[in-house]
Formats: sequence, structure tokens, C-alpha cells
Amino acid sequence: MFSESKALDKEEAELRKAIIAHLIRWSELEIALSALLYIILHIEPVSSQIAYAIYYSLTGFDARRMMIAKVIDQFVLENPKLNDILLFWGSINVALSDARKIRNVVAHGSPLRISHHKKTHVVITAPAFDVLRVGNW
Repeated sequence: MFSESKALDKEEAELRKAIIAHLIRWSELEIALSALLYIILHIEPVSSQIAYAIYYSLTGFDARRMMIAKVIDQFVLENPKLNDILLFWGSINVALSDARKIRNVVAHGSPLRISHHKKTHVVITAPAFDVLRVGNW
């Protein structure tokens, strides 16, 4: 029993490290997307922070992702030779949308120990007292 508890402690610690790493990478993704907007808008002088102000004025990742998509659409419309970017961006945009769903689970979840078929597992799930998500199918 003690060794199982120790193993679960280790598993939970690893999960917590993975959660932190995921959130750090998510922050880096947001920075990269804001930099993409900065590059596309190409506002002079280069020291201008307007693109970042625009990006971070929107609340939520989906709004930011959709804004970037619209900017890229307009950019390609004004630069038809770059039409191939749309195919590339399309696949990135879908992946970003999927990644957002995972990010929400990670950001709003909690590492919990759950017993299933007489075995205990450490999982990330809705917080234990979130009555809107736990047990409310």
C-alpha cells in the first residue's frame, strides 16, 4: 500500500510538471502569434508596439486566433503571389483550434487521484467540486 502511494505521489508530481511545461509553451505560442501579427502589419517605426496592443486587446485565444486568420486572409488578398500561405495557414489554424481545447482542459483542470476497477490513477480532470462538469453528463 505504501509503495502504491509513493508511486502515485511520483506520478502526480510528473503530471504537475507536465502541466507547468504545457502552460509555459502556451505562453510562448501567444508570444509567437503576436509577433506574427507584428511582422504582417509592418508598422513603422519598427519600435512601434501597436501590433502587440491590438493582439492583446482581444480577450481569449479564439478571438486572437480568428483575428490573425482574418489578417492573413487580407494580407494574401493584397499580395496574391503569396496565395500558397493560405493552405499552410489553414492547417496551422485547425491545429491551433484543437490545441486550444487541450489547453483549456489543462488550464482549468486539476490533478486528481481516481479509482477505477480497483486501481488508482492520477489524471487531470475538472476540479472535484465543479458540479457543472463532474458527474453532470
